[in-house]
Amino acid sequence: MNVSDGKENTDRKVQVCPFLGLKDDPATALSFPSSHNRCFHARPAIPVKLEFQRTDCLSINHTNCEEYNRKPDTPLPPELRYVGGSGLRERFGKGGVWLLLVVFVIIVLIAWQFLSRGLMGFGNPGQSPEMTVPAFSTNVENQTPLILTVQLQDTPTPTLFITATPTFLIQTFAPTVVLPHTLETPIGVEHKLVIHRVLAGESLVSIASQFWTTVEAIQAVNYSLPSPLRIDWLIIVPINQSEIQGLPVFEAYQVKTDIAVRILAQQLSVDPAILELYNGLGNDEYLSSGEWVLVPHMGTATP
Repeated sequence: MNVSDGKENTDRKVQVCPFLGLKDDPATALSFPSSHNRCFHARPAIPVKLEFQRTDCLSINHTNCEEYNRKPDTPLPPELRYVGGSGLRERFGKGGVWLLLVVFVIIVLIAWQFLSRGLMGFGNPGQSPEMTVPAFSTNVENQTPLILTVQLQDTPTPTLFITATPTFLIQTFAPTVVLPHTLETPIGVEHKLVIHRVLAGESLVSIASQFWTTVEAIQAVNYSLPSPLRIDWLIIVPINQSEIQGLPVFEAYQVKTDIAVRILAQQLSVDPAILELYNGLGNDEYLSSGEWVLVPHMGTATP
């Protein structure tokens, strides 16, 4: 498909569900299945299951969607939610969930002791029972218990005495670093390409339809492409484009250790400027271990 064709672009907008969008831009959605695509017809707006995006949200079938025809601002059905979607951990963070659990346990223990020994009079007259409650650190690897002493006196009006101020050790969690060059993520600036891992049942035709390109364009930009496709094989796919004249052929490469782009280019015997151009990298930029890059080879892609 030629993205310069106005009619095809209009048809595509009609096919994509109008309620599908990005977290920071609800009016825009990625044109291929991604965990960044959220359903804004539901509340809260959470990511949609990738397979459902492929079969319904990003096709004319979105008008038959269960959520599309439901009353708006209702929770997204569980069978349509992306695995790993929003929940307590996403709202409060891992540390926040642990802190809530610890506070809840302490409140339950204090309430139970208060009711059983204070209001119900199970303690012996003249004695002031004491209860020690461990307050745990939210660091689950090194939990250091702190002793919280609670004294209950048998008086006409039960009185709760806290003889120590509870202290919670809250671990600071470093934010998760999201690698900019990963599988299934668009790479490049002028020409958007993606490194796609072949799934069971996929073919060049289905992959081309998924990323709005053509079989010929996919074949043209890949340095090595088995026939038929193999499961888990990594292929390079142009996104929303079929006109790929002038592009080199590419091969996927995973960075083994943190390294400067220019040094990696020397190791791969590639022109640093060309490597930076097609991967959207700047001068003297560094790549992190685990990132994926497009390695251009000699020759020009001609579908």
